[in-house]
Amino acid sequence: MAAGKEYFSRLIEEGQPLPDAFVCVNDNIAAGLLYEAQKRGYNAPRDFAVTGFDHLDKAICFNPQITTVSHKRELMGETCMMIFDKLWKNEPVDARHYVEPEI
Repeated sequence: MAAGKEYFSRLIEEGQPLPDAFVCVNDNIAAGLLYEAQKRGYNAPRDFAVTGFDHLDKAICFNPQITTVSHKRELMGETCMMIFDKLWKNEPVDARHYVEPEI
């Protein structure tokens, strides 16, 4: 949360214009940003939109709810184990792997 609070504080104190949306790397940063914005009298979604990414319970319980993306930690773990298994067997492994997120 600290990163979101600090970023929003710095943005306002430097007199920067508010963007239409903040796209945060995770829900904790989004929650911190919203918390600091509300302390300063701003309101989402009236003044700007905010999104998170990692689908923590905090996103659902925060008021207003934070739009978030689930990146399926379990599927990521399964994919990692498949990669490790191939490496241990000296089998070829693709350089990139993609886990489909859900909004």
